[in-house]
Amino acid sequence: MEDTSMETVIGFTIIGGIILAIVALIMLIFAALRKRPKKLSVILLVVGIALPTAATLFGVISGVGSADYTVTSKAEGKDFIANATTKEIEGKTLEFKVTEVGDESQMGVGLAAPGGFDVLLPVTKETRKIKAGDTITVKCEAVGNIVGIPAVSATLE
Repeated sequence: MEDTSMETVIGFTIIGGIILAIVALIMLIFAALRKRPKKLSVILLVVGIALPTAATLFGVISGVGSADYTVTSKAEGKDFIANATTKEIEGKTLEFKVTEVGDESQMGVGLAAPGGFDVLLPVTKETRKIKAGDTITVKCEAVGNIVGIPAVSATLE
């Protein structure tokens, strides 16, 4: 459920690009002082600037790091809720597609997620706008059972 390998690659690409840009800038300064050709230094500087920029854009576009857990199917939902503990999920984000919206109560608004569990959110202006079919991200607080139904209490992210 959690994938940090792509985040690691993006991070190393950004760091490597910054280091390359610094080295290229130093090379460019020495080339200018010695009145030598600057073509290689300029090319390396452009590449050093382009790498972190491209890696950052790729991370934003692909949504890397957008949610700690993503539930898109019944199987993923069952796996998530079967292995979830309050200690493990507290403070982490969960992205899921709402399959059903329950009525408001003093406990909050119950949203059904794929895999047979509910996500309980406090009643707010934003939670009232959620409807079945929406994909939302929440910040998890606790997991437990309410009248035999597995549930995660959370806040809207």
